[in-house]
Amino acid sequence: MKKTYFEIDEDFNKIIQQRLKDIKNIKLIPTGWTNIVFEVETAKNNYFFRFPRDEFWARTIVKDYEFAKYIYNKTDFNTVQLRLFYDNERPYTMHTKIEGTPLAEKMNNLSEEEVKNISDYYKFLETKISKVLDSENTQFLSKLESIDEFDIPDYIERIG
Repeated sequence: MKKTYFEIDEDFNKIIQQRLKDIKNIKLIPTGWTNIVFEVETAKNNYFFRFPRDEFWARTIVKDYEFAKYIYNKTDFNTVQLRLFYDNERPYTMHTKIEGTPLAEKMNNLSEEEVKNISDYYKFLETKISKVLDSENTQFLSKLESIDEFDIPDYIERIG
C-alpha cells in the first residue's frame, strides 16, 4: 500500500516549485504538529503549503479542503481558498496568506515578565479568552447556519 503522507526529509522545494513561479523565499514553519507547513513568498503574494504528516492527517486535509471550498465566500469572515494537489497520490494544500499575527509568534515574543504575568493571571485570562472564543465561534457557526443549503449531517456524510 502506498503511503499517503509526507516525511520531513523530502524535497518540498521541488514540489512547491511545481506550483509557483517567481519564488523569493521558502520557510519551514516549525509549529505544525499535524502537517509539515511552509510559508512561500513570491513577487505577488505569500502562500502556505500544508503536507500531512500521517495517514489520519492525509484524510483530514482532504476534508479541510472540501469544507473550505464549501464555505468560501458564503460568510463575511475572511476564509481561505484552499487548493488541493497531489504528489504521488499524497494530498497537500496551498492557500494565500491571510494577514494577521500567528498566536505562536505572539507567544514567542513575550518577555519573561509578560510570561510571569500570564501565568499569575492564568485563570482570569482563561475565562476571558474562553468568552471571546465562544463568542467568535458562535458568530461563525451562526453565519454557517445562515447558508441556505448548509446541512451539517448531510455534508459530513458526503465528505466521509
